[in-house]
Amino acid sequence: MPNLKIFFALALLGTAFSKSWAWLIPAALLATAGNWGRAKELRRLKFWIFFFLASFLPFFLIRRQEMLLVSGRMFLRAVLLYNAVLLYVENVDAERMKPVLRRAFGERLSLTLSVAVNILPVMRRIFLQTHGVFLLRAPSSRARLFGYVRFLRAVLSQSLLAAERLAENMIVAEGARQNEVHIISGPHGSGKTTLAAALAEKFQERGWPVAGVLSPGAFEAGRRVRIEARDAASGETRLLASRNGEVSDPIHEHGGFRFSKSGFEFAKESLLRRAAGSIVFVDEIGPLELAGEGYAETLENLLHADAAALYLVVREGLVQDVTKKFKISQYTILRPPAWEDRAAKGTDHANG
Repeated sequence: MPNLKIFFALALLGTAFSKSWAWLIPAALLATAGNWGRAKELRRLKFWIFFFLASFLPFFLIRRQEMLLVSGRMFLRAVLLYNAVLLYVENVDAERMKPVLRRAFGERLSLTLSVAVNILPVMRRIFLQTHGVFLLRAPSSRARLFGYVRFLRAVLSQSLLAAERLAENMIVAEGARQNEVHIISGPHGSGKTTLAAALAEKFQERGWPVAGVLSPGAFEAGRRVRIEARDAASGETRLLASRNGEVSDPIHEHGGFRFSKSGFEFAKESLLRRAAGSIVFVDEIGPLELAGEGYAETLENLLHADAAALYLVVREGLVQDVTKKFKISQYTILRPPAWEDRAAKGTDHANG
């Protein structure tokens, strides 16, 4: 039903541009009938007098027959536009509009348009409520005449304040639903964890709350043999996985590593132990998570939590699979500086 009303409202908006009386008169009557029960101002004589005077002002100033026709069409169009916009904003689903507006106009303009759509019914309520108070406080016609400027100024200031609050709420709600996601990616040994640790340290130095888990490794003869789970906030560490038989409570085996149950529990606690608005690091998201194990469930929760941003460490070649599985549509890729330099040199060499 709301969809039919939206289409009806859009049809009325299109009709308002017609010059034909045969279209304008029935459309204005239909539009008024559609809002008659909901919009009480339509049942007040003063409302119609205001529309009439505003529309026929050109005729009162320039008393010509053609101006009478122009004013008549202006009156019907004003009635049409008011009712069509009222019907549209009362039935449109602004939440479903946001992704479409974002793709079409970008983040900032889509927010502006969303606020504009949502603020119209709020402005109407403010106008009606403030007008009622205005009539009570200015009983005489003379007092009302001189008080209309203050009345309109009060309506405008309250509407601007409501729009500002609405924009703030929309930004907060959007941030709560969709965290800012950064993916630190590169091949084995490229410095992904080193970059994540450097970023976490930099954020902490600037006073940002940091949470999550980092997974530095120990190497022997260029081969990674041990992985630790380090709390990004406190620096506390536990053994997460090993190739050398150090794990006494294995829970997973992958790539020659035996993963520790207690190590995973510690890492998950580090991920969950965060303040609202924290910057959260998850090192790393790989084959275990793609199989629904490891940090998979925790990551699902983090993507809809109140974190300010997520930094995910993902091996090169798995980024597409990870973003697809966890439905991450918007993200930025960060690469370790050493790997970027190596890749750039390789490109230059190939081009040379």
